[in-house]
Amino acid sequence: MPPLPPAESVNVKLRSPTDLVAITPYLLGFHPDKSVVLAAFRGNRAIFAARSDLPGPETPPADLLADHLLQVTVAQGPDLLAILGYGAAGEVDGLLRSVWAAAEQRELPIGEVLRVDAGRWWSYLCQEPDCCPPEGTRFDPAATEAAATCAFAGLAVAPDRAALAATVAPPAGAARVAIERATDRAERSIMRCLATIPEPEWAATIEDRGDRAIRAAIDRYADSARLDDDELAELSVLLVSLPVRDVAWRAITTPQPHLRLWTDATQRVVPELAAAPASLLGFAAWRAGDGALARLALARALTADPEYSMAQMLLDAVQRGVPPAVLDDWPVDQSTRSPRV
Repeated sequence: MPPLPPAESVNVKLRSPTDLVAITPYLLGFHPDKSVVLAAFRGNRAIFAARSDLPGPETPPADLLADHLLQVTVAQGPDLLAILGYGAAGEVDGLLRSVWAAAEQRELPIGEVLRVDAGRWWSYLCQEPDCCPPEGTRFDPAATEAAATCAFAGLAVAPDRAALAATVAPPAGAARVAIERATDRAERSIMRCLATIPEPEWAATIEDRGDRAIRAAIDRYADSARLDDDELAELSVLLVSLPVRDVAWRAITTPQPHLRLWTDATQRVVPELAAAPASLLGFAAWRAGDGALARLALARALTADPEYSMAQMLLDAVQRGVPPAVLDDWPVDQSTRSPRV
């Protein structure tokens, strides 16, 4: 089973519903709550996980949420599904059963349907009291071999979605002041450089400077180091140029070191310059199979610039469940530029 995230394969044996419950947070990147999760398998591999909040006053009804979950999951070509609802029975039953019914209508094979709450799970497919008692089965996911294997492989799971969102939150306090000052210095430095050359050479100069900054940043994060405020500020200013951003975009052929680089950049840049680094993080996360992080990063990009078309395009792909496998040949030609979006 290759947990998502990251894309590297981790071999986990699922022997029981407890093992399924234990690995589901690794498929999502965080521990779910008040939600329904649809896990998709092909052969002996976990290939996808989709999650929805439970219906509320301002959300679509359960049948529409269920239909969306099934649409994006079916697009992955699974041959087995597992459905898990997180919450009290009265809260989760409606959406859980809607997803179950929608899957059966599509004649999709279902391996397990579980409700998880307060350290217990209940199977909707088994009514045998010896293995699935009516009071639920108590479990400790941390004590399972499945969770231990994921942890040993270095996979981290956020305690909840809010904690995952905090990893792409803008800087605050002293860090915000420091990066704002560094950004002012970077802008003045670039303007002084441009003032010394003819205007027709500005674009090429910016692109060359950006290319060097990006390659240096990639090398730095490949060595598990990081950019200081002045270096990051200059990079964020240069990324406003689409040709410079495209250099960074084309370079994302593997998850690392790009996930480290663009996570750090998204966390630290001034909010008004977050569109490019957050979009690059969204692309790297999507490429790694981390849909939750990709959505959060792209939402951060669109908060900075609601019209940023790269973020719009990628978010649409993530929401429609377009699999990262479509990027297996990315980039097709290193000599050509990425689409200008």
